Amino acid sequence: MSTLNDEILREALAQLDGWQGDRGGIHRTLDITESQHAELTERIKVVADAMRLRPDLHRTDGCTQIGLDPVDGDVLTTAQVALAARIEDAYRTIAGPFQAPPQRHSRVWFWRRGADDHSVSDTA
Repeated sequence: MSTLNDEILREALAQLDGWQGDRGGIHRTLDITESQHAELTERIKVVADAMRLRPDLHRTDGCTQIGLDPVDGDVLTTAQVALAARIEDAYRTIAGPFQAPPQRHSRVWFWRRGADDHSVSDTA
C-alpha cells in the first residue's frame, strides 16, 4: 500500500467533508440516530472487510465516531483514505446529502401588486 505525503493528504481531506487528521490517522464524528448507526456500521463492515482494513467505530453521547489509523507502520495509506471516501458515501446515502443544522426562516409578508390577497414568502 502506498503512503501519503502531507500535501496529498490535505487535498484528500479537503474533499472529505468533516474528516480531520494527519498522516498519523484521520477521524470523523457523525450526529446520526441509533438505527442510522447500525446501518452505517453494516455498510462499513462490508467495505472494510473487502479492503482488509479495520476502522475504529464506536458510539458515544449520541454520535458515531470513526477513526482510521495506520495499520503497518506509522503513516496513513491511500487505501485508508479511499475507505474514508467510501464511508462518507455510505453516510450520505443513509443520512442524506446535507446534514447541516436547520436554519431559521423568517416570514416576510408582502402585498402582491395587482392582487387582492396577501402572500407569504419564506426567505433564507
